[in-house]
Amino acid sequence: MSPQQEWIDLDINLDLPDQTVGWKWNSGFQVAARIDLTAKIWYGAMRIPFAALDSRPPVAGRTFRANLFRSQGPPNHKKSIAWKAPMSETFHVPEKFGLLMLVMDK
Repeated sequence: MSPQQEWIDLDINLDLPDQTVGWKWNSGFQVAARIDLTAKIWYGAMRIPFAALDSRPPVAGRTFRANLFRSQGPPNHKKSIAWKAPMSETFHVPEKFGLLMLVMDK
């Protein structure tokens, strides 16, 4: 997502011979963003349906791989930022992703 609430929702599977099928996926996620011009900060939030991440019901202790990425700037000054560095020219390296664990809401 961008500061202007622009977003892209893809299913990227590098093992599939036809990489174009990922464009058709729709997780049903929602985005919100706002820009604080005075502080020069932008805020973003995403609400992702759990069913888009895992077909099993959410259970405390369940883990799954995830990563957060941000690409910004023009091609000659592009900056790429990741929660967990993929150590590759592409962000799409699932074995380098972090692990998220579900916990019981108290």
